[in-house]
Amino acid sequence: MDPELARAADPEASAKLTALSQLWDSSSGTFEAVDVEVLNQTLALLIEAYGLVTLSSTNREIDTILVVYAWPIKVPEAFFAMVKEQKPEALVVLAHYSLLLNKVDQLWYMQGMSRRLLHTIHSKIGKQWESWIAWPLQDLVLTEFKDRGEGS
Repeated sequence: MDPELARAADPEASAKLTALSQLWDSSSGTFEAVDVEVLNQTLALLIEAYGLVTLSSTNREIDTILVVYAWPIKVPEAFFAMVKEQKPEALVVLAHYSLLLNKVDQLWYMQGMSRRLLHTIHSKIGKQWESWIAWPLQDLVLTEFKDRGEGS
């Protein structure tokens, strides 16, 4: 998929996700060039996946479940090494993946996965990083309120 098409699918979400790159651009010297490239590549794949999920609501040929499953397969292995090392920048990117996981929460085997992932990340990164995951936290709360309203 053309990255520009993905960005155009949801420009607001794309801008919010793109802004995450400030985390490793501003911390000059903190990351080696190869790590910056891994984070940039991972973020680009997330923006693309988010655009595809947005397009899937209008284009039946795009399967949301496949897009959500494909992202962790496509990202560089080095990204998950950063997650394992609990690097806050990588955890913040992963927290934004929970937005995609939440799109498939209706599947019985995926229910609650986005919430558990986000909760775990929130507990690991600490208060100083909380503002960087405000969007996924807000989205999760809004989804839960909406679901409770429908279930009543």
